[in-house]
Amino acid sequence: MKRIFALILALTMMVTAAAFASAETTMPIVEEPITMTMMIGLDTSRGYDPADNAVFKYLEEVTNIHWDFIVVDRSSWTERLSLMWASGDMPDMIYNGVSGNDLLLYTGTLILDLKPYLEEYAPNFWNLYQNNADVRLAVDLPTGKIGSFVWTNMEIEAGAGQCPNEILYINQQWLDALGLEMPQTVDEYYETLMAFRDKDPNGNGEQDEIPLAPRNASTDLSKLQPLMGFMSDTNNLYLDGDTVQYAPLMEEYKQWVEFCAKLYAEGLIDPDIFVMDSAEVLAKGSLNPQVYGSVIASAAFTVVGADNADAYVPTPIYTAANGETMWYNRVYANSGVGVITTACEYPEEAIRWCDLFYSDEYVKLVWMGQEGVAYEYNEDGTWDWIYSEEYPDATAVRAALTIQAGGQGPSMCPTDWFKLNDETEAPVNAQRAQIASDYDGLLRVPMPTLYYEESAAREMSTIATDLNTYVNEMVALFVTGEADIESGWADFTATVEAMGASRLVEIAQEAYDAVA
Repeated sequence: MKRIFALILALTMMVTAAAFASAETTMPIVEEPITMTMMIGLDTSRGYDPADNAVFKYLEEVTNIHWDFIVVDRSSWTERLSLMWASGDMPDMIYNGVSGNDLLLYTGTLILDLKPYLEEYAPNFWNLYQNNADVRLAVDLPTGKIGSFVWTNMEIEAGAGQCPNEILYINQQWLDALGLEMPQTVDEYYETLMAFRDKDPNGNGEQDEIPLAPRNASTDLSKLQPLMGFMSDTNNLYLDGDTVQYAPLMEEYKQWVEFCAKLYAEGLIDPDIFVMDSAEVLAKGSLNPQVYGSVIASAAFTVVGADNADAYVPTPIYTAANGETMWYNRVYANSGVGVITTACEYPEEAIRWCDLFYSDEYVKLVWMGQEGVAYEYNEDGTWDWIYSEEYPDATAVRAALTIQAGGQGPSMCPTDWFKLNDETEAPVNAQRAQIASDYDGLLRVPMPTLYYEESAAREMSTIATDLNTYVNEMVALFVTGEADIESGWADFTATVEAMGASRLVEIAQEAYDAVA
């Protein structure tokens, strides 16, 4: 395979011990309190409030830096960013969610180039950057600039570079109740969903079972694409060998839409999928008796609650009709976090604040909260969350007493994270490691990270924005039956072509070929 996959494989390398040596941080960062603005993208339905978060409050006490938060729901994040770039009305920092293209387009103008500052003001991150090719690959722009910090997940070490990003779970208790074996093929999985619908596996005498419960139509339905033998990124691009494809023009994409429409028409997925938010999905999933037969999640408890999570186990990774066997791999290092804008009045202080989260002490705050408040160590070196009447489970503790639960931000995963003894979360790490072991080499990303020349990046952004809106709208209409797939597909693909799909592929292919 070409050199691009050597770059992707580099994301799986273990970070050397030198990369984690922390520089001592002197507190407070500033003697007199200062205030800055931070824009942060969140799933607001989950109740995570950074202004009321214990870690952010603690950090304000020790650093003398107060943040005024601009919280944007993830459903409108892309639109909000586009308006911000166009208007130039910038916060001091964007906590997460800045794309590689935006970093390339705006670093040096609207986004501060961090590179001249890092050695002096971010010694922890600078050390990580110097000693880790993965991190350099993630943040280095073709222009030589660095527009963001990085979020790194050490969990990938356990699977030698393979770590599933989301898992397809199935309710083992329901399989047992109906005397069913674990489905081994896509067809068997479908038949199992039918059995869940019709045979009262929760035993309450009512047909209240929801065989498959994606959390979000626009994201989780796409997680079923590997069952059809392909996967696409947020711009609907898919690297097939060395050839970039626009997924909606592939036959497998039509098969995926047909599969989702079949599930919807036959009552096998939640009929409210297009209107529910994550909190509503979790509320249903937490019911007793259980109503969900299969879920797609990074961890089952995030969809079905801690009390029901033990019932759910990972399915196999299924081989599609086209012979492909694949599932989504988790990328080790992500850029686009801790983005400081050129509007920031205190750039050095903002950089020092971000750098805290690459130090041994403060990275635990991000992921684990404060010792004695959010967690406590056991004599054997493991640790547990501290539950209370106010925070009765891991989800509640993490939302209120850690930062990482709110989404990816500047940080690296602490080694102690994998010593968690919690009965809810610890099994998830074991599940991911087992999947990585069982399906080594089959976990992949739809597209590698590519950077584009400025003019190409602008053109791509314009085309992709319009295409994404149209494709998402049409997929929803096809799946719900409001538009007929057979009679409407030709018009759909013709419109996609007319809107510039081929040019989008051409731009991506040129960028891929340049590094392949």
